[in-house]
Amino acid sequence: MSSKNNPNRGSSGPEFLSTPPLVMPIYQSAAYIQKDVDQIDRVYENHEPDGYTYGREGHPNAVHLAENLAQLETAEQAVICGSGMAATACAFSVLLKQNDTVVASDQIYGRTAILLDEYLRRFGVTTHFVDITDLSAVETALRCSPRILFFEMISNPLLRVANAPALIQMAHAQGSLAVVDNTFPTPVAFRPLEHGADLVVQSVTKMIAGHSDVTLGAVLGSQSWIEMMQHGMATWGLSASPFECWLAQRGLATLSLRMERSSGNAQQLADYLDTFSGIKHVIYPGRKDHPDCDAARVLFDPCYGNMVSFELAGGRQSVDHLIRNLDQIPLVPTLGHIETIISHPASTSHRSLTVKRRSELGISDTLLRVSVGCEAIETLEQRFRSALQERGKTGVN
Repeated sequence: MSSKNNPNRGSSGPEFLSTPPLVMPIYQSAAYIQKDVDQIDRVYENHEPDGYTYGREGHPNAVHLAENLAQLETAEQAVICGSGMAATACAFSVLLKQNDTVVASDQIYGRTAILLDEYLRRFGVTTHFVDITDLSAVETALRCSPRILFFEMISNPLLRVANAPALIQMAHAQGSLAVVDNTFPTPVAFRPLEHGADLVVQSVTKMIAGHSDVTLGAVLGSQSWIEMMQHGMATWGLSASPFECWLAQRGLATLSLRMERSSGNAQQLADYLDTFSGIKHVIYPGRKDHPDCDAARVLFDPCYGNMVSFELAGGRQSVDHLIRNLDQIPLVPTLGHIETIISHPASTSHRSLTVKRRSELGISDTLLRVSVGCEAIETLEQRFRSALQERGKTGVN
């Protein structure tokens, strides 16, 4: 569907207004009135692209957001879903069938791993997890010619960087599709489709919306793929509400500004945290001590993202003590908020994994992940300094 020439889409307002509103209206309706049965046929057969029928199948706010996000990601089209996981599930449900195989990064969001390893396994889909930063291991895994190679551009929560151009080329050489989760870098820092990816998924909830007041996702790619995704989204009931799409469109307008500010803050905060003896090590793709710093520099420079992870010295008690003493930096299981927040992956995003598996991946009980916001960097440094110094005074381990 296109918003060109449609008075009910884009920056235009309802057709009965001679002075349309500056801001896109919220079309808070579950269904749309049809003039007659012939019009229903025209809408469903796409002979009337400006028409709608039922909210689950599409509405002006979702289309408006999809068009703007597709433009930013350099995609032909996009479909908006009710969450990042809904977008990932939509892509997998459309692309996969019984006896298909997926090769996936072993460092992906916990719920995505559950979807692949538990739920899709029930439908006869096999997933092989591999260290996506080990190109030799990926090449070996791809010899089975899987249907999909799936990876996150920057992994959650250890912030490993995928060499997307090489991985996409390797997948295509085996006849596999490359599906990339681009949530952490966002299209401001990197656009996988420009490097040959077949589909991109985004958790719009995070940096794109930016204010932690929506739950949305998106699948982006060519027109032919997205038409299939649109059908899958409507069939599985993975649709998004008009109001949340409207809110996300507001956030999208400032995405570049927020990414620039929060990424700069993250670089400085990572370097600052590394000066404290109570922190064992700091993880940030823009640092020279990051294991993938060379790839990050080629792919992302100068915007390495707003995520910083670090591991505290001591045990679980030290984590709780730090969190309780962090002023105005709350413990929240999300990321991409306009203000700085912190999370504990072992007890949230990756709690479903066994202790042994988390240990194998390097996700310890003292690992913390910081989603850096747009505050003044001096304010952030002061807040962490106060909490870390308080921890040192009490001698918590």
